[in-house]
Amino acid sequence: MEHVRSIEKVRFCNAGTDATYHAIRLARAYTGRKKIMKFEGAYHGWHDYVDFAVAPPAEKVGTKHPVSTGILPEAVEKTVVVPWNDASSFEKAARENGEDLAAVIVEPILHNVGCIMPKEGFLQTVREVTEEVNAVLIFDEVITGFRHGLGGAQEIFGVYPDLTCFAKSLANGYAIGGVGGIEEIMDQLKPIGGAHMAGTYCANPISVAAALATLGELEGGAVHERLFKLGDMARKGLAEVLGDLKIKAQVSGFRSIFNIYFTDEEIVDYRSLLGNDSESFLKYNRGMRERGFLFVAHPLKRCHLSDAHTEEDVRRFIEASRDVLSKIKRQVEG
Repeated sequence: MEHVRSIEKVRFCNAGTDATYHAIRLARAYTGRKKIMKFEGAYHGWHDYVDFAVAPPAEKVGTKHPVSTGILPEAVEKTVVVPWNDASSFEKAARENGEDLAAVIVEPILHNVGCIMPKEGFLQTVREVTEEVNAVLIFDEVITGFRHGLGGAQEIFGVYPDLTCFAKSLANGYAIGGVGGIEEIMDQLKPIGGAHMAGTYCANPISVAAALATLGELEGGAVHERLFKLGDMARKGLAEVLGDLKIKAQVSGFRSIFNIYFTDEEIVDYRSLLGNDSESFLKYNRGMRERGFLFVAHPLKRCHLSDAHTEEDVRRFIEASRDVLSKIKRQVEG
Protein backbone atom coordinates (compact mmCIF):
# COMPACT_ATOMS: atom_id res chain seq x y z
CA MET A 1 0.00 0.00 0.00
CA GLU A 2 2.95 2.27 0.67
CA HIS A 3 4.18 1.84 -2.90
CA VAL A 4 1.05 1.02 -4.96
CA ARG A 5 -1.26 3.97 -4.59
CA SER A 6 -4.44 2.23 -5.80
CA ILE A 7 -4.30 -0.33 -2.98
CA GLU A 8 -6.15 0.57 0.22
CA LYS A 9 -6.47 -2.99 1.55
CA VAL A 10 -4.70 -6.22 0.65
CA ARG A 11 -5.15 -9.96 1.22
CA PHE A 12 -2.36 -12.47 0.60
CA CYS A 13 -2.58 -15.87 -1.06
CA ASN A 14 -0.06 -18.28 -2.61
CA ALA A 15 0.29 -17.56 -6.34
CA GLY A 16 -0.84 -15.41 -9.25
CA THR A 17 -3.62 -17.83 -10.22
CA ASP A 18 -5.03 -17.57 -6.69
CA ALA A 19 -4.88 -13.79 -6.91
CA THR A 20 -6.72 -13.47 -10.24
CA TYR A 21 -9.33 -16.03 -9.16
CA HIS A 22 -10.10 -14.10 -5.99
CA ALA A 23 -10.05 -10.73 -7.76
CA ILE A 24 -12.69 -11.96 -10.18
CA ARG A 25 -14.74 -13.46 -7.35
CA LEU A 26 -14.54 -10.11 -5.53
CA ALA A 27 -15.66 -8.25 -8.66
CA ARG A 28 -18.66 -10.54 -9.04
CA ALA A 29 -19.53 -10.18 -5.36
CA TYR A 30 -19.26 -6.39 -5.57
CA THR A 31 -21.20 -5.86 -8.81
CA GLY A 32 -23.66 -8.75 -8.67
CA ARG A 33 -22.79 -9.42 -12.32
CA LYS A 34 -21.45 -12.58 -13.99
CA LYS A 35 -19.36 -11.81 -17.09
CA ILE A 36 -15.68 -10.93 -17.25
CA MET A 37 -13.54 -9.70 -20.14
CA LYS A 38 -9.93 -10.57 -20.96
CA PHE A 39 -7.59 -9.85 -23.86
CA GLU A 40 -6.36 -12.32 -26.45
CA GLY A 41 -2.81 -13.48 -25.73
CA ALA A 42 -2.97 -12.70 -22.02
CA TYR A 43 -2.47 -15.30 -19.30
CA HIS A 44 -4.06 -14.84 -15.90
CA GLY A 45 -3.70 -18.33 -14.45
CA TRP A 46 -5.04 -21.81 -15.03
CA HIS A 47 -8.52 -21.57 -13.49
CA ASP A 48 -11.77 -21.82 -15.45
CA TYR A 49 -12.48 -18.08 -15.35
CA VAL A 50 -9.57 -17.08 -17.59
CA ASP A 51 -7.88 -20.05 -19.27
CA PHE A 52 -8.98 -19.07 -22.79
CA ALA A 53 -7.29 -17.52 -25.84
CA VAL A 54 -3.88 -17.52 -24.17
CA ALA A 55 -1.84 -18.49 -27.24
CA PRO A 56 -4.34 -19.93 -29.72
CA PRO A 57 -3.28 -21.53 -33.01
CA ALA A 58 -3.94 -19.42 -36.10
CA GLU A 59 -7.19 -21.21 -36.93
CA LYS A 60 -8.54 -20.47 -33.43
CA VAL A 61 -7.68 -16.78 -33.28
CA GLY A 62 -10.77 -14.74 -32.55
CA THR A 63 -12.41 -17.55 -30.56
CA LYS A 64 -12.54 -18.44 -26.87
CA HIS A 65 -10.04 -21.22 -27.45
CA PRO A 66 -9.68 -23.12 -24.13
CA VAL A 67 -6.20 -24.07 -22.97
CA SER A 68 -7.47 -27.09 -21.09
CA THR A 69 -10.07 -29.80 -21.30
CA GLY A 70 -12.50 -30.03 -18.42
CA ILE A 71 -13.40 -26.33 -18.34
CA LEU A 72 -17.05 -25.67 -17.57
CA PRO A 73 -19.05 -24.54 -20.63
CA GLU A 74 -20.73 -21.99 -18.37
CA ALA A 75 -17.33 -20.41 -17.69
CA VAL A 76 -16.70 -20.10 -21.42
CA GLU A 77 -20.11 -18.52 -21.88
CA LYS A 78 -19.45 -15.88 -19.22
CA THR A 79 -16.03 -14.84 -20.55
CA VAL A 80 -15.61 -12.23 -23.29
CA VAL A 81 -12.32 -12.15 -25.25
CA VAL A 82 -11.16 -9.14 -27.29
CA PRO A 83 -7.90 -8.28 -29.13
CA TRP A 84 -5.17 -6.43 -27.26
CA ASN A 85 -4.58 -2.79 -28.21
CA ASP A 86 -7.86 -2.60 -30.18
CA ALA A 87 -9.68 0.20 -28.39
CA SER A 88 -12.71 0.20 -30.68
CA SER A 89 -13.29 -3.56 -30.31
CA PHE A 90 -12.91 -3.25 -26.56
CA GLU A 91 -15.35 -0.33 -26.29
CA LYS A 92 -17.92 -2.11 -28.43
CA ALA A 93 -17.71 -5.35 -26.45
CA ALA A 94 -17.75 -3.56 -23.08
CA ARG A 95 -20.87 -1.60 -23.93
CA GLU A 96 -22.64 -4.61 -25.45
CA ASN A 97 -22.00 -6.64 -22.30
CA GLY A 98 -22.06 -3.75 -19.85
CA GLU A 99 -25.20 -4.70 -17.95
CA ASP A 100 -23.69 -8.05 -16.95
CA LEU A 101 -19.97 -7.19 -17.04
CA ALA A 102 -18.44 -7.64 -13.60
CA ALA A 103 -14.79 -7.02 -14.49
CA VAL A 104 -12.14 -6.45 -17.11
CA ILE A 105 -8.81 -8.10 -16.33
CA VAL A 106 -5.69 -6.92 -18.13
CA GLU A 107 -1.93 -7.30 -18.17
CA PRO A 108 -0.95 -3.60 -18.46
CA ILE A 109 1.95 -4.79 -20.64
CA LEU A 110 1.19 -7.95 -22.62
CA HIS A 111 4.08 -9.99 -21.23
CA ASN A 112 2.59 -13.45 -21.61
CA VAL A 113 3.66 -13.43 -25.26
CA GLY A 114 6.92 -11.54 -24.82
CA CYS A 115 6.52 -7.81 -24.54
CA ILE A 116 3.78 -5.93 -26.36
CA MET A 117 3.38 -2.43 -25.02
CA PRO A 118 -0.04 -0.78 -24.82
CA LYS A 119 -0.68 1.78 -27.51
CA GLU A 120 -0.78 5.37 -26.34
CA GLY A 121 -4.13 5.99 -24.68
CA PHE A 122 -5.25 2.35 -24.75
CA LEU A 123 -5.13 1.73 -21.01
CA GLN A 124 -6.75 5.10 -20.41
CA THR A 125 -9.62 4.02 -22.67
CA VAL A 126 -9.97 0.75 -20.75
CA ARG A 127 -10.13 2.71 -17.48
CA GLU A 128 -12.67 5.22 -18.77
CA VAL A 129 -14.99 2.63 -20.30
CA THR A 130 -14.94 0.35 -17.24
CA GLU A 131 -15.96 3.35 -15.14
CA GLU A 132 -18.70 4.19 -17.64
CA VAL A 133 -20.24 0.69 -17.49
CA ASN A 134 -19.52 0.29 -13.74
CA ALA A 135 -17.28 -2.75 -14.22
CA VAL A 136 -14.30 -3.46 -11.96
CA LEU A 137 -10.90 -2.93 -13.59
CA ILE A 138 -8.35 -5.57 -12.51
CA PHE A 139 -4.67 -5.14 -13.31
CA ASP A 140 -2.71 -8.40 -13.38
CA GLU A 141 0.70 -7.12 -12.28
CA VAL A 142 2.16 -10.55 -11.55
CA ILE A 143 5.00 -9.79 -13.99
CA THR A 144 5.01 -5.99 -14.09
CA GLY A 145 4.48 -5.29 -10.40
CA PHE A 146 7.69 -4.40 -8.52
CA ARG A 147 9.87 -5.59 -11.44
CA HIS A 148 9.23 -2.49 -13.56
CA GLY A 149 9.00 -0.22 -10.54
CA LEU A 150 7.76 -0.26 -6.96
CA GLY A 151 4.51 1.38 -8.03
CA GLY A 152 3.89 -1.14 -10.80
CA ALA A 153 2.92 -0.49 -14.39
CA GLN A 154 -0.07 1.52 -13.17
CA GLU A 155 2.27 4.19 -11.85
CA ILE A 156 4.29 4.18 -15.08
CA PHE A 157 1.21 4.69 -17.27
CA GLY A 158 -0.76 6.79 -14.79
CA VAL A 159 -3.77 4.47 -15.00
CA TYR A 160 -5.06 3.10 -11.71
CA PRO A 161 -7.25 0.00 -11.43
CA ASP A 162 -9.81 -0.98 -8.80
CA LEU A 163 -8.00 -4.22 -7.96
CA THR A 164 -4.39 -5.34 -8.49
CA CYS A 165 -3.03 -8.89 -8.54
CA PHE A 166 0.60 -9.60 -7.76
CA ALA A 167 2.71 -12.67 -7.04
CA LYS A 168 6.23 -14.04 -7.59
CA SER A 169 8.20 -10.85 -8.14
CA LEU A 170 6.94 -9.46 -4.83
CA ALA A 171 8.90 -12.04 -2.83
CA ASN A 172 11.80 -12.62 -5.25
CA GLY A 173 10.58 -16.08 -6.22
CA TYR A 174 9.14 -17.28 -2.92
CA ALA A 175 5.59 -18.61 -3.13
CA ILE A 176 3.27 -15.67 -2.61
CA GLY A 177 0.36 -13.94 -4.25
CA GLY A 178 -2.05 -11.23 -3.32
CA VAL A 179 -4.95 -9.07 -4.36
CA GLY A 180 -5.41 -5.52 -3.21
CA GLY A 181 -7.54 -2.57 -4.11
CA ILE A 182 -10.08 -0.04 -3.01
CA GLU A 183 -11.59 -0.60 0.40
CA GLU A 184 -15.19 -0.83 -0.79
CA ILE A 185 -14.41 -3.84 -2.97
CA MET A 186 -11.94 -5.50 -0.59
CA ASP A 187 -14.59 -5.32 2.15
CA GLN A 188 -16.59 -7.89 0.19
CA LEU A 189 -14.23 -10.43 1.79
CA LYS A 190 -15.18 -12.28 4.95
CA PRO A 191 -15.46 -11.49 7.80
CA ILE A 192 -16.77 -8.08 6.68
CA GLY A 193 -18.54 -9.29 3.54
CA GLY A 194 -19.57 -12.67 2.23
CA ALA A 195 -16.77 -13.55 -0.23
CA HIS A 196 -14.60 -16.44 0.92
CA MET A 197 -10.81 -16.31 0.56
CA ALA A 198 -8.68 -18.66 2.64
CA GLY A 199 -5.86 -21.20 2.52
CA THR A 200 -3.48 -22.92 4.92
CA TYR A 201 -0.39 -21.27 3.45
CA CYS A 202 -1.86 -17.84 2.68
CA ALA A 203 0.34 -15.10 4.16
CA ASN A 204 2.74 -17.70 5.54
CA PRO A 205 5.55 -16.04 7.52
CA ILE A 206 8.43 -17.21 5.31
CA SER A 207 6.94 -15.76 2.11
CA VAL A 208 5.86 -12.53 3.81
CA ALA A 209 9.34 -12.12 5.28
CA ALA A 210 10.80 -12.67 1.79
CA ALA A 211 8.43 -10.03 0.40
CA LEU A 212 9.42 -7.49 3.04
CA ALA A 213 13.11 -8.20 2.42
CA THR A 214 12.65 -7.85 -1.35
CA LEU A 215 10.85 -4.53 -1.04
CA GLY A 216 13.56 -3.33 1.30
CA GLU A 217 16.20 -4.12 -1.32
CA LEU A 218 14.22 -2.33 -4.03
CA GLU A 219 13.53 0.83 -2.06
CA GLY A 220 15.77 3.71 -2.97
CA GLY A 221 15.81 2.84 -6.67
CA ALA A 222 19.43 1.70 -7.08
CA VAL A 223 18.53 -1.87 -8.02
CA HIS A 224 15.94 -0.80 -10.58
CA GLU A 225 18.27 1.80 -12.06
CA ARG A 226 20.99 -0.80 -12.59
CA LEU A 227 18.57 -3.38 -14.00
CA PHE A 228 17.05 -0.91 -16.46
CA LYS A 229 20.54 -0.01 -17.65
CA LEU A 230 21.33 -3.71 -18.21
CA GLY A 231 18.03 -4.14 -20.07
CA ASP A 232 18.85 -1.24 -22.38
CA MET A 233 22.28 -2.73 -22.97
CA ALA A 234 20.85 -6.16 -23.81
CA ARG A 235 18.20 -4.82 -26.21
CA LYS A 236 20.62 -2.47 -27.97
CA GLY A 237 23.25 -5.18 -28.33
CA LEU A 238 20.82 -7.76 -29.72
CA ALA A 239 19.33 -5.23 -32.13
CA GLU A 240 22.83 -4.42 -33.43
CA VAL A 241 23.55 -8.11 -33.97
CA LEU A 242 20.29 -8.61 -35.89
CA GLY A 243 20.98 -5.52 -37.97
CA ASP A 244 24.55 -6.50 -38.76
CA LEU A 245 23.49 -10.00 -39.81
CA LYS A 246 20.39 -8.76 -41.67
CA ILE A 247 18.21 -11.34 -39.94
CA LYS A 248 14.44 -10.97 -40.19
CA ALA A 249 13.85 -10.49 -36.48
CA GLN A 250 13.33 -7.76 -33.90
CA VAL A 251 14.05 -7.12 -30.25
CA SER A 252 11.28 -6.21 -27.86
CA GLY A 253 11.20 -5.55 -24.14
CA PHE A 254 10.85 -3.01 -21.39
CA ARG A 255 13.22 -2.02 -18.62
CA SER A 256 14.70 -5.32 -17.29
CA ILE A 257 12.90 -7.59 -19.78
CA PHE A 258 13.86 -8.41 -23.37
CA ASN A 259 13.04 -10.97 -26.05
CA ILE A 260 13.51 -11.66 -29.76
CA TYR A 261 10.68 -12.12 -32.25
CA PHE A 262 11.71 -13.79 -35.50
CA THR A 263 9.44 -11.67 -37.68
CA ASP A 264 9.67 -8.21 -39.23
CA GLU A 265 5.96 -7.48 -38.87
CA GLU A 266 4.97 -4.66 -36.52
CA ILE A 267 3.94 -6.28 -33.24
CA VAL A 268 0.80 -4.71 -31.76
CA ASP A 269 -1.17 -7.74 -30.52
CA TYR A 270 -1.12 -11.53 -30.37
CA ARG A 271 -2.29 -11.84 -33.99
CA SER A 272 0.83 -9.97 -35.12
CA LEU A 273 2.88 -12.91 -33.84
CA LEU A 274 1.30 -15.60 -35.98
CA GLY A 275 4.14 -15.21 -38.50
CA ASN A 276 6.84 -15.55 -35.85
CA ASP A 277 9.41 -18.15 -36.97
CA SER A 278 9.33 -20.63 -34.09
CA GLU A 279 11.92 -22.93 -35.66
CA SER A 280 14.51 -20.15 -35.88
CA PHE A 281 13.87 -19.27 -32.25
CA LEU A 282 14.31 -22.89 -31.14
CA LYS A 283 17.60 -23.11 -33.04
CA TYR A 284 18.72 -19.92 -31.32
CA ASN A 285 17.59 -21.23 -27.94
CA ARG A 286 19.46 -24.54 -28.39
CA GLY A 287 22.61 -22.78 -29.53
CA MET A 288 22.55 -20.44 -26.56
CA ARG A 289 21.99 -23.33 -24.16
CA GLU A 290 25.07 -25.06 -25.58
CA ARG A 291 27.02 -21.92 -24.73
CA GLY A 292 25.75 -21.80 -21.14
CA PHE A 293 22.76 -19.50 -21.45
CA LEU A 294 19.51 -21.07 -20.32
CA PHE A 295 16.15 -19.42 -20.95
CA VAL A 296 12.64 -20.66 -21.68
CA ALA A 297 12.44 -22.72 -24.87
CA HIS A 298 9.27 -21.02 -26.04
CA PRO A 299 9.27 -18.55 -28.94
CA LEU A 300 6.92 -16.10 -27.20
CA LYS A 301 8.50 -15.91 -23.75
CA ARG A 302 10.80 -13.35 -22.17
CA CYS A 303 14.27 -13.08 -20.69
CA HIS A 304 14.35 -11.47 -17.23
CA LEU A 305 17.44 -9.78 -15.87
CA SER A 306 18.08 -9.93 -12.15
CA ASP A 307 20.21 -8.07 -9.66
CA ALA A 308 22.72 -10.93 -9.81
CA HIS A 309 23.52 -10.16 -13.47
CA THR A 310 26.40 -7.93 -14.47
CA GLU A 311 27.44 -5.94 -17.53
CA GLU A 312 29.94 -8.68 -18.29
CA ASP A 313 27.08 -11.24 -18.29
CA VAL A 314 25.18 -9.14 -20.80
CA ARG A 315 28.26 -8.70 -23.02
CA ARG A 316 28.83 -12.45 -23.01
CA PHE A 317 25.17 -12.99 -23.87
CA ILE A 318 25.41 -10.62 -26.85
CA GLU A 319 28.64 -12.22 -28.08
CA ALA A 320 27.13 -15.69 -27.82
CA SER A 321 24.00 -14.47 -29.62
CA ARG A 322 26.12 -13.14 -32.48
CA ASP A 323 27.90 -16.48 -32.74
CA VAL A 324 24.67 -18.54 -32.69
CA LEU A 325 22.72 -16.28 -35.03
CA SER A 326 25.63 -16.16 -37.50
CA LYS A 327 25.64 -19.94 -37.57
CA ILE A 328 21.88 -20.06 -38.14
CA LYS A 329 22.15 -17.56 -40.97
CA ARG A 330 24.88 -19.60 -42.66
CA GLN A 331 22.74 -22.72 -42.40
CA VAL A 332 19.76 -20.95 -43.96
CA GLU A 333 21.84 -19.55 -46.82
CA GLY A 334 23.35 -22.98 -47.43
